[in-house]
Amino acid sequence: MVKKCLTHIGYPLVMAISLAAPGHAAQQSATSETLWQSYLKPQSEWPARAPTATADLAALPDPKPLRDQLNRDRVALGKKLFHDTRLSATGEVSCASCHDTAHAFADPRRVSIGVKQQTGKRNAPALMNTHLWDSFFWDGRAASLKQQAAMPVEDPIEMAHNTRIIARQVAQYPDYRDLLAPLTRTPQDISWELLAESLAEFQRTLMDDPKTQPLDSFLLAIEAGDWQEAQNALTDQQLQGLHLFRTKAGCIKCHNGPLLSDQRFHNTGLHYFGRKFEDLGRYEITGKNQDMGAFRTPSLRHLMATKPWMHNGLFTQLEGIIRMYEHGGARPRRPATLPAEQYYPTTTQLLTPFDLTPAERQALLAFIKAL
Repeated sequence: MVKKCLTHIGYPLVMAISLAAPGHAAQQSATSETLWQSYLKPQSEWPARAPTATADLAALPDPKPLRDQLNRDRVALGKKLFHDTRLSATGEVSCASCHDTAHAFADPRRVSIGVKQQTGKRNAPALMNTHLWDSFFWDGRAASLKQQAAMPVEDPIEMAHNTRIIARQVAQYPDYRDLLAPLTRTPQDISWELLAESLAEFQRTLMDDPKTQPLDSFLLAIEAGDWQEAQNALTDQQLQGLHLFRTKAGCIKCHNGPLLSDQRFHNTGLHYFGRKFEDLGRYEITGKNQDMGAFRTPSLRHLMATKPWMHNGLFTQLEGIIRMYEHGGARPRRPATLPAEQYYPTTTQLLTPFDLTPAERQALLAFIKAL
């Protein structure tokens, strides 16, 4: 490989040209050059993203300012609580049981397993970059990390405990004495509110450094006008995947912003209405028909570490997911036996069919695998 310096609208570009294979390779190289010319410029001048996409790709914010604001004593207490199985009624399950450090704090099992080996119906989502989320859980039932903390603890399947009892018990555990000392004056001051806020404070530490992420490195270099650094951040194939993600494949419609999620709730047709894996998602919280089968758009950060995918963990083949979306997503038919007055969930109109060549599909896979 040799580096060839080109110039595009006044910006120096660095292009990789393969000299090993003529014909198809040369055509690929020329195509890559053209695509780089389209992206090595301010983001406002990039090719237009897919219609209805409300936002574009964005880098994660610098974590240092937030880290500097965190209460270290609460972080230390929250970390111990997060890994303590005594927060469950049977002493079997901790927060870390379902949010595995090695999997971006997600659950590698299809669905999470709670006390007495009970199984839930959803896959535990990753906890990385939770400080950026507006709501929590697949159905958005919690508005803050602090509110979220009590829900798995009191869920009869997950941890089946009582928050008031936990606060009293923690106050008596000798191994918590030093952690509690900087935060309370007497054991009577120890409340679930303190414990919940400490759990939330620990989870706020789970932030990615954008300088270590390929996409963020690319976006930050674009913002800085450092075209050579931008090209070093992604391969030709990954750039093609980024382009498809933003344009023909339309992933950007829902997966945008720093979380690669619009944080909204969409019905992608995976509600399994009236079938074995039925889950009506957001509807179970709001009771609104339009929310039936809708789930919060998941982040695509650490995608390969958070397998299996979707709210129910039923999907293990990434290419299969792409092919499903190529056909416009899941489109289950209304059962003929369903009474006319019964509402039936409809797949979002944001999902529209598109055609990818095998090479384009591999490029899209290469991009999302790098997220």
